[in-house]
Amino acid sequence: MEQLSNRFKGVFVQTFKNGNTAYGNLTIAELVDVFQKHLDESERIKQEQEDAVIKKYTGLYLKKISEDSLFGTTLEVIKIDSLTTSSYTDNWDRTYLLTGNCINFDYRGLTNRPFDTSVHSMYTERQLDAYTVITEDEYQSYLATYEEISNKLNDLLNEH
Repeated sequence: MEQLSNRFKGVFVQTFKNGNTAYGNLTIAELVDVFQKHLDESERIKQEQEDAVIKKYTGLYLKKISEDSLFGTTLEVIKIDSLTTSSYTDNWDRTYLLTGNCINFDYRGLTNRPFDTSVHSMYTERQLDAYTVITEDEYQSYLATYEEISNKLNDLLNEH
């Protein structure tokens, strides 16, 4: 009996101008090998892209002013210690889980929290690109402002 892998001999490979490829003149084993090579190359490219994002943002300080946030104008200042790949959005954008810290100022209040494993610690590259890079000194200035306001609020609330 003829082996299955040799049954479909006589197919060809053709690459079109748009980059699509049609496969033929290959055995099933050869076709599987071609597909595996394409998958491996795709995985390598994806890994390189993810590594580039991680390298680009690790150790940075960022800020963003949002005019249309839930509580009005919001200033968000973040310190990124590290990033790891996490999951994907509904649009298949890669999300990165950040470690570091996030300070928020808005008309409702202010927060200073470390990043954790919640959805509030996950960002896409597009979201991170919307921030402006700041220096560590600028970040420390925002942190000092947070601490000053927070201490004044604590004093005010503890007077009674």
